[in-house]
Order: sequence, then C-alpha cells, then structure tokens
Amino acid sequence: AGRLDAALGTLLKARPASDEHYAKLMLQTSGPRLNALTHALNREVEAAGEDRERYRVYLIAYAGALLVLLAYFGGNLKAANLDLERRVQLRTRELSEALKHLKESEAQLIQSEKMSSLGQMVAGVAHEINTPLAYVKNSLGTVSDKLPALNETLEDTEALLALLRAGNDADGLARQFARVSNQLAQLKQQGVLEELGGLVKDGLYGTGQMAEIVGNLKDFSRLDRSKVTSFNVNDGLQSTLLLAKHLLKSITVDRVFGQISSIVCSPSQINQVFLNLITNAAQAMGDHPGKITLTSRNEADGVVVEVADNGSGIPPEVLPKIFDPFFSTKEVGKGTGLGLSISYKIVQEHGGRIDVHSEVGKGTRFTVWLPLKPPAEAALAA
Repeated sequence: AGRLDAALGTLLKARPASDEHYAKLMLQTSGPRLNALTHALNREVEAAGEDRERYRVYLIAYAGALLVLLAYFGGNLKAANLDLERRVQLRTRELSEALKHLKESEAQLIQSEKMSSLGQMVAGVAHEINTPLAYVKNSLGTVSDKLPALNETLEDTEALLALLRAGNDADGLARQFARVSNQLAQLKQQGVLEELGGLVKDGLYGTGQMAEIVGNLKDFSRLDRSKVTSFNVNDGLQSTLLLAKHLLKSITVDRVFGQISSIVCSPSQINQVFLNLITNAAQAMGDHPGKITLTSRNEADGVVVEVADNGSGIPPEVLPKIFDPFFSTKEVGKGTGLGLSISYKIVQEHGGRIDVHSEVGKGTRFTVWLPLKPPAEAALAA
C-alpha cells in the first residue's frame, strides 16, 4: 500500500507537465490540418452517398422509361411481324402463281417442240407414203382401164353359153363363138391376166408399205399403249430411223445394236429424244454425204445409246450452251432451240444422263444412259 501511494503521488506530480505538453502539441500546425482532412473526408463520403442516391433515382427512372419503350416497341414489333407475315404469304402466293405459270409455259413449249417434231415426222411420213401410194394408185387405174374389156368378154361368154344351151341357132352360135375366141385371144396376147396379177401384187406391196409406215408411226408415238411401259430402245431406234428416212437420203447409217435389256420408260418421250438427236446429226452434215453411227449396249444397270456423226462438230465455246432453252446455232426458221433442252429434261426425268463430246471438223457423239427402271419419284408423261 505504501508503494502504491508513492507511485500515485509521482503520477499526480507529473500530470501538470503532461497537460502542458498536450497543450503545446495542440498548438502545432498538424492538428488543424488533421481536423480539416477529417472534415473533407466526411464531406466526400456524404457527397458520394448523395451521388449514389441520385444515381439510384436515375436508374429507376431509366428502367421505367426503358420498360415504357419496350412496351411501345413490343407492340410495334408485333404489328410489324404480322405485316411481315402477311407480306410473306402474299409473296409466297405470287411466287406459287409464277411457278404455276412457268410450268404451264414450259408445258406449252414442250408441246410446241412436240408439234415441231410431229411436223417433221408428218413430212417424212407423207414423203414415204407417197411412193407406195403411187403403186396403189397406178395399179387401180390400170385395173380400171382393163375392166371394160373383161366385162365385155364375160358378157359375150355368157351369150355364147346361152346359145349353146338353146342349140337351135347354128349361125349365131358360130358368130358368138368366133367373137369370144377373138376376145380371149386379144386378152391372152395383151397379157391382161398377168398384168392384173402384177398390178394386184404392186397394190398389195404398196398397202403393205403404208401399213408398215403407219405401224412405225404408231410405235413411235405409242398412242395405243400405256404411258409408262417396258420398252426396247432398239425398236425405238428402228422406228425413228424409218420415220426420219427423208432426212437420211445421202447419209449412211451404221446400226451397232447390242443384245440389250428392256427398260421401263415413257416410249413416246424416249423416241422423241432419239428423233431430236438423229435430226441434229443429219443436219450437222449439211448438204454433204456423211455417216451416222447408232450404238446400243447394256451398261451399269442401264442401257446406253450413242448417236455419233462425222459432221462439222460443235465449237468449244458453244458446247456448254447446247442444252440451254432457245439456244440454237441453226438459221432462223430451222429450229426452235428446244430440241436438246427437252431431250436433256426427258432423260433427267427418267433418272438418266446425257453427255456430249465433239471436235470441230470431226463430228459429235451424244451418249444417253437410261436406267432399267426410273426413280420412284419420277413423274413421266407421254
């Protein structure tokens, strides 16, 4: 206790000195600066709080404005979306109608090319029928000229038979016998019976030729058969050659037909392809004699037909365009420019392909490959 009292006394004695030092320290310049710094810091903290509060108010206001704008533009966007859908539907209808009209135009163009091909066939058929028709016409004309004499002979023969049966007119019988004998001698001398036999033979040959031409025309068009059927392309090539005979007068045709399988196709369309290719090959010769080689063979689950000529050939810059619609190197009035385009389309619809190789001055070769059966999605029409 005594020591504690002594220490307390010492502390009390030292306090006046401590207070004096503290007072001196407060009088130094760092004190006010420290207070000023504290006040400044407090003000900045308060200003930051005010800014934060102000920004929070701004943020709320902006968020509200944004929601209003979103609601406004959302309504406009919905209206714009509906308008866009309406325009898309309208445009779709317009495109559908345009596609329909395009298909109708394509069908009309194809029909036009068919009529052009038909015109060529009719010209060929008319030319080929003219010769056998002349046989029949001349034969019938000659028969018509000979019939009066035959009728007269028959009538006199009947009169002779009547006199023979009567037996009471010897002079009349003698005169009638001499008359009939003279007529028979004239008929025999003129060879009327032999001539009539030849005329009948010529007439039958002419009618047979016309029947063959009509049969080939019928086979070519397949008008009496179903649109899609089993078909041997060798038969189609033969029919086409007979109908295009008038185009091949000065052209040698080599037939290299193989033992090929029948294919399922639209025969009238395939025959149209053959007619277009053979016609082009013939026209490539111009007025000069040439040669066309027709080849058929089996290849890769299908049949290949090659139509090759030794004509003028096709320039390299023209070759890529030959299957384009309305493209033609022929003179005006000698082609529609649709033959090869339609041929390409027909072969493609059958699931096949058509290729061409040509050299200027040496000739052109078209190669057509057709599958044994067309693809399931093919829509073939005669």
